[in-house]
Amino acid sequence: MAGRKASLLIILILAATGLAFGRVSYFYWPTSRILPGVILAPVGRELAGLTREGLDELLADLPRKVLLQLEDQAWEAAPEDFGFQIDGDLTWQRASLAGRGKVAAALLGKSATILEPVVAFDEEALDAWLQSLAGEVYRRPQNPSLGPAGELIPGEEGRRLDLAEAKSSILAAWLGRGPGTLALPLEKLAPQTTTADLEPFRGGCKLASFRTSLGPSDPNRVHNIALAAGAVSGVILPPGGRFSFNEIVGPRIAELGFKEAPELIQSRLVPGIGGGICQVSSTLYNVVLLAGLPIIERHNHSRPPKYVGPGRDATVVYPGKDFAFRNDKDQALLLLARLDGGWLEVSLIGQEPLAEQVSLAVEILEEIPFNEEEIFDPALGPGQEEVVEEGSEGLRVRLWRTIHRADGSAAREIVDEDLYPPVPRLVRRGIP
Repeated sequence: MAGRKASLLIILILAATGLAFGRVSYFYWPTSRILPGVILAPVGRELAGLTREGLDELLADLPRKVLLQLEDQAWEAAPEDFGFQIDGDLTWQRASLAGRGKVAAALLGKSATILEPVVAFDEEALDAWLQSLAGEVYRRPQNPSLGPAGELIPGEEGRRLDLAEAKSSILAAWLGRGPGTLALPLEKLAPQTTTADLEPFRGGCKLASFRTSLGPSDPNRVHNIALAAGAVSGVILPPGGRFSFNEIVGPRIAELGFKEAPELIQSRLVPGIGGGICQVSSTLYNVVLLAGLPIIERHNHSRPPKYVGPGRDATVVYPGKDFAFRNDKDQALLLLARLDGGWLEVSLIGQEPLAEQVSLAVEILEEIPFNEEEIFDPALGPGQEEVVEEGSEGLRVRLWRTIHRADGSAAREIVDEDLYPPVPRLVRRGIP
């Protein structure tokens, strides 16, 4: 009798063990169908019972085009333009194994796994496209300003594309999550100053002003100059305050609205993002000189630009080369910059006139002749030649600033000494 009871107990134990093992193996071993409780994240679809073929059919319908809108403008982001694909193999593996480690929860009917499809796409291409889009929609905030008659011109709020949010929204929309038409995610940018800040300057004095000609400039160059001038205009420097051009204007990148235009690099004009803004820093440099303010940092170009003479320019490169100065006056100073026809004008406004007058003089220390360099080109016939670069002489100059005080005395100081290396004449010639 005892033996039969023991045998029956063993049989029951083995049966229970087999049942438990079978139940556990159902959740641990891959099967041909997806387990209950697996939900496809983009569309919230329950995948229970789907085969591989069924899942592939469902995933094939997910990628779709997305329309991004801003006011009356629209941009289309098509997944195929960026090589967007769903990895069916990896997505199936994750779906078929989803939740199988949560045996206890599954036995209680509480297992639920949210499945994100495994995707691949050209991330660099998408990032580049978004950066280009950011440049199109970027609007720099405009500080309030003073008009020619001293009238207050209100400032304007700016905007910037939220790149991370835009990228996340596009990826989700490609997979069917959310609407197919999205409003561009934008960040609001407030002006640095308010109209109330400018009130004390309405009846103020123009302490110094300087104008440079835009000449026959490339439209993108004028755009960059206007962008940088808008950043500078309306800035107020308190007594003892420091101005940094790079800090105020920021990095010269496409997503901040700057465009490609000619810029001077190693004595030659080459295309670059933000080309032209050195005209703003150079014009501002002359205003600062004429106001008698101390210069903290300034660099000259590799050769004098056409819009200003030697010794009177200030090149800037973000973040390496800056133009910076300090307000050593006992009053706050307001910077104004505007494009007037074919001219850029920068002015410095104070509430009280300066007690001294400033004059500037450039001394030529050395004129350095240029050499001729030749390149032999088999594409040219014997005796043929083509001038690639005309060449220009180099200069070593010294800039003097004289401060004339109200009592009749004067103080003369050297502001800087600059070297502009000669640019060789470059000629391409045929092989003799």
